[in-house]
Amino acid sequence: QIQRLKQAYPDAELFSDIRSGLKFDRPGFLKVLEAVQQKRISKVVVVYEDRIARFGVDLLRKIFKSYGTELEILDSALIGTPEEELAKDLISIITSFSARLYGLRSHKTKTLISTVRDVIKTP
Repeated sequence: QIQRLKQAYPDAELFSDIRSGLKFDRPGFLKVLEAVQQKRISKVVVVYEDRIARFGVDLLRKIFKSYGTELEILDSALIGTPEEELAKDLISIITSFSARLYGLRSHKTKTLISTVRDVIKTP
């Protein structure tokens, strides 16, 4: 996707994230929002709609427009039936919450191991 954007818009500033489109605290996404609010960019281009956000793209489009910025989706034709879109949305939500649950478990495990190591070091 990055290569496709670079080829289509070689002089454009590129913002990138490797996180879920369900999250709005992604560093690249926040930089895009900041650039839109500061009216530094006139167009935001993404390959797939869910790269900017999994939900609320219509709201983002309206917010961008209020700042004079257009949101362009290169592959908007890949939208499936309403049933397929619902299934993809549900899978995204389940995946996101599963990752969060495993992340919490991982944090608890790391904390436990760290505490045990501290106890062993100081009798």
